[in-house]
Amino acid sequence: MDLKFCFKIVVVCLFILTFVISCAKKEPKQLSVQQSIRVEAAFFRSNCVVCHGKEADGGELAGKAVPSLRTGEALQKTDAELYEQIANGKNGMPPFKYQLTEQQIRNMVRFIRDLQKENF
Repeated sequence: MDLKFCFKIVVVCLFILTFVISCAKKEPKQLSVQQSIRVEAAFFRSNCVVCHGKEADGGELAGKAVPSLRTGEALQKTDAELYEQIANGKNGMPPFKYQLTEQQIRNMVRFIRDLQKENF
């Protein structure tokens, strides 16, 4: 083997190694409410951020804990339970059935499910 050929092999191996390492170190990516252009994200930013936080991670409002929509209890709820919560409100949350159509509420449930996914 000549020196040029060995050099090319080493360069190719370095590129492959760099690619493998960069893929392995990537953090799971989640849907960003603030960066999303989805209609549901716009509604969330206008109506839900005050309580659930900019990225739906929950928080505290007037001394009461507001749940995350990405983790915890929200993961355990069925789509029907999330729909009911959005439509009729509960535990301090106002109802949105007068502002949203049934389809829009279903879309908000799907948006919440997308918020819960990694590698979006």
